[in-house]
Amino acid sequence: MKFLQMITLIFVVALTWEISYGAEESGFALTFNCGNDSPKLCLIGEIVSGKSIALLSGKSSRICRAYTAGSFTYFFEEGDKDVLSTYLRLECYDPEQYFLAYLGTGQIKFELLELSLFEEKSKVRDFDSIVRGQKLLEYDAPISAPPKVFLLPLSRKEILIGQYEVEGLEGYGPLFMFAQGKVEKIHFLASVYRVFRLNGRLYLMFQWRSNLEGSGEKGSALVELTESGFKLIFEDASWST
Repeated sequence: MKFLQMITLIFVVALTWEISYGAEESGFALTFNCGNDSPKLCLIGEIVSGKSIALLSGKSSRICRAYTAGSFTYFFEEGDKDVLSTYLRLECYDPEQYFLAYLGTGQIKFELLELSLFEEKSKVRDFDSIVRGQKLLEYDAPISAPPKVFLLPLSRKEILIGQYEVEGLEGYGPLFMFAQGKVEKIHFLASVYRVFRLNGRLYLMFQWRSNLEGSGEKGSALVELTESGFKLIFEDASWST
């Protein structure tokens, strides 16, 4: 009987942990200006109301503290969706400056980064040769030029990001990561948007499209980058048409 009670207790604890963890799985939310006549910041994500959040600036390595307010229905192209508004402090009152909200307590260290672009043509050729050698560019649309290859500020090991561009679609193309001697495709039609370090972890945010046309799904995604590869943290397609 005691054994059965113990098993039941373990199951309940595990289920409770799974539910609570899943409720705030990413800890991030997209921000956008949802004010018509005056600036107002809204969030898209799994952060509930009444929480302290850190707004990450897309212009400098600064954060601004705010609190989530009540939710309301906002119309997107793909349909209505509940979003959260925020209580902004006076020094935060610029919705256009922030690109992401982070749910975190205590001290938060945020650094907006610029990827170092390799100017050496040999590095670019080597990266391109690996990608093409593994037939990772089997794509209907033609690639307009060699990729832009960036070195990640992650470690002494050579970890690279390669961004191709499709002809006629400025800034968008196959996006790859090179780590531990292998190349992985992050997305087949993406454009690098932001790179930042938060509490010692490195993140890459990119915008993506589902096809080459103006319509269709499009959105943003956030991946964490490590020495061994990448992991999807957050993704949203609210502005799809």
